[in-house]
Amino acid sequence: MKIRVRDIRVREVKPRWRKSEAVDSGDPLAVVDSCFDLVAGQLPEWRSRYEWPQGVPLDEALRRRAELASLLAEDFRANGSLGAQCIAPIMLWGFGSRAVPPESALHAATALVVPVLDRYDLRGACQPLLRLPSWGTSRASKVLALWDQERFGVYDSRVADGI
Repeated sequence: MKIRVRDIRVREVKPRWRKSEAVDSGDPLAVVDSCFDLVAGQLPEWRSRYEWPQGVPLDEALRRRAELASLLAEDFRANGSLGAQCIAPIMLWGFGSRAVPPESALHAATALVVPVLDRYDLRGACQPLLRLPSWGTSRASKVLALWDQERFGVYDSRVADGI
């Protein structure tokens, strides 16, 4: 069964948030906008406390992210796709393990991703990554977020717990 965004309904509103008309409407995009409006003023403080991996200060964490992003760009420029040499460090950074799918599967999937991202088709870009063995939203979003940190973010358990 496929879940479509328009089918998602908010089940519970955390007590610290005001229940708004957007939440009552059941429109997921309005809910996201409403929630963002409520926390927007706190984002600079949250960003200043960012650590990943835990215990690594913001400046160092951002430097590491930039290194990983650079690995992705270099690999894609050289090969037209991404291989284990750049994906394994991302998996280590995000999951503590260098385990990656077979090289041929990585190259086949990632050769499709970047051109689709250039057309701003996030759903289309995710599909080949989500077909990789043992890959889900968290792994796919880490690669996409590091590919273009200005447009994409990581959606993993830390984000889900925060929501």
